[in-house]
Amino acid sequence: MNQIRNQSDLDRLFQSVRLMSVIVGWASQGLFEAMMEAESMALQELPGDDRALRVTARILANAGLLVRRGDEWALSPSGANLYDEGLLSDDHSLSVFQDLTQISDLLTDGGPVRDEDGEKQSSRIGVYPDDPERSREFLKVLHRRSESSAKETARWIDKIVGPNSRVLDLGGGHGRYGYELVELGHQATVFDFPLGVEVARELHGDTLECIEGDFLVDDLGGPYDVVLASNIIHGLSEKENQTLVVRIADALAPGGLLVIKDMFLDEFGLWPPGAVYFSMLMLMYTDEGDCYSLDTAQEWFRRAGLDVLDPVVFDGFALVIGQK
Repeated sequence: MNQIRNQSDLDRLFQSVRLMSVIVGWASQGLFEAMMEAESMALQELPGDDRALRVTARILANAGLLVRRGDEWALSPSGANLYDEGLLSDDHSLSVFQDLTQISDLLTDGGPVRDEDGEKQSSRIGVYPDDPERSREFLKVLHRRSESSAKETARWIDKIVGPNSRVLDLGGGHGRYGYELVELGHQATVFDFPLGVEVARELHGDTLECIEGDFLVDDLGGPYDVVLASNIIHGLSEKENQTLVVRIADALAPGGLLVIKDMFLDEFGLWPPGAVYFSMLMLMYTDEGDCYSLDTAQEWFRRAGLDVLDPVVFDGFALVIGQK
């Protein structure tokens, strides 16, 4: 995110907010879905006010999501691709924008945000115990989005471990990371809540071994050559993470590696922007989650008796690595 230094910078920010408001409105009214079902159509064929549709369609066209063909409109190729990926119809992603209206309340009462009944929408790393369908869809969205980072993570792990290593994909949910490690010749086991294991089996069949449980409480199995904890520490408190690292260390074979993949902050907590802004989502949807610095994670390792190896930084993420 560019820094705001003057009125022009602030105006550009407001323009982005207006665009996102229009995207949310069209998605909530099913307008993208209606346009997806037809090659092109007149705006008058859509449900809604003619003037509002005309003004907002111009905004979407300016942003490259719609194209105009005479008197008819259609989703652009990029708009259609985004729709297919669930990014213009995914209720979970779009609801985040609506939940941002609760920022004033969060500053007073803390997170998470509340639903229509006034109940806090606390999740456990994307899993909502009282809403399995929402959790299932969220895991499938993560599966689609994680292909590149999962391949890169698996490639780096493969470089530093022996062949046919036994790997635990801790909190692996959709199983994408474990699957990529299997593709490189390793044995992978996914450990997650029952719903996560169910989704992993749906997506990857018998490719992965699976263990159901709560990784803060239940036996992790092992010993493992590698334990990968991908994108889970940001959903936990610092105390929970320290406890988890100790539990993982106990499940490692001698010489085994703990690899934590996540977005990490610098020592001042001000960079990179991706981690700085992502911590806002942790405030909104977890009880105590946050983004942490590389130094903090490495200190967890030392307290658990692990040797700290050099981190690997790639594509906005980092792998923090400790050896038993």
